[in-house]
Amino acid sequence: MHRPATLIIIALLAGLVGFVAGWGAIAAQSSKRAGRVVTVSWGDAPHARAHYGAFVYLRQRQEGYAVRARVYLGRDGVAFHDCGELGTVATPAEAVDRWGNVEWQPDGVQIGSGTNRIFVSRAELEKAQKSPSP
Repeated sequence: MHRPATLIIIALLAGLVGFVAGWGAIAAQSSKRAGRVVTVSWGDAPHARAHYGAFVYLRQRQEGYAVRARVYLGRDGVAFHDCGELGTVATPAEAVDRWGNVEWQPDGVQIGSGTNRIFVSRAELEKAQKSPSP
């Protein structure tokens, strides 16, 4: 008589432990992803507010980090213009100093400042929108 109740309690405890462990693993992964972000900024299109999203992020290398950027078209994230690698840095703080600034202009977007900047025109962004990358 005690056997089924004991098995149910053990199963519930095992389920609870699994849930807590999974929750912790997901939180750790989310935190790791957030640590890769240099900056995010949304810019308006002529037909919609906050249509373009500039996303500058890090990829860890054996020595330091590669700084990369994408400009998403629309909030669904399906279409984007890949800006590629902007440069390499030793620390995330250095990446923010060099490429943490995003300026939306009528004719495109500027990512970075000083000698560490790139410009992507609206014409380039609209090409990406017409043929979205997978």
